[in-house]
Amino acid sequence: MSRVSVTGSKRVIDDVIEAAYAHHSLHVTDYDDRYEGFDPGTSLEGAETVNERLVTVRSLESILDVDEDDADVARSLDDDELVD
Repeated sequence: MSRVSVTGSKRVIDDVIEAAYAHHSLHVTDYDDRYEGFDPGTSLEGAETVNERLVTVRSLESILDVDEDDADVARSLDDDELVD
């Protein structure tokens, strides 16, 4: 395993995060201020909500003992389709 620092503009960082997630190739840790001139920015808009939903989904997967092979068809939902 190697350690890398990934930085980018908000314009492209969503695509970088999605690509890394799709390949299961990223483990995120908190930035520790070791590099002079690099300061962490603010979270992307909606990141907290997405994080809460992801934790819920992963918890349900674990409780129900389901995995990717149990799914029929992958489908994305819009926020309007989700109920809080």
